[in-house]
Amino acid sequence: MDLKEGRDTIFMIKFLNYKTNLLKLIDYSFKVTILSSANLTIKDVKNQKAPIGTGIQIVKLPIPRPINISINISNSQLYPRTENEKTNNNYFSSNFSEDVNFTFLIPSMEIPNEQPFLNSQT
Repeated sequence: MDLKEGRDTIFMIKFLNYKTNLLKLIDYSFKVTILSSANLTIKDVKNQKAPIGTGIQIVKLPIPRPINISINISNSQLYPRTENEKTNNNYFSSNFSEDVNFTFLIPSMEIPNEQPFLNSQT
């Protein structure tokens, strides 16, 4: 991941189950906070959709500081019941919600000064 201050950073999110298969029909929220005494929120979007199990968020990272990325995931799907589970209907509902947090350090954009090549012959 290339995190640099002052640049747009693309976060590509994949929602996977424990078998690393994509989960479909995901609703999620995505929040980025600069960790400081003020904890400034720089992006906070809710009700994002990931119908095929992937999402993209673009965030401009303003200053070299630690940031926290918080993702709240929810999913509501109907799954077919097995023969042993069938009762009055053939489907059951699966609802879950989960939060995940990541902390990153945004490095400074400063580029070190190039030193002249000192081993040249004249």
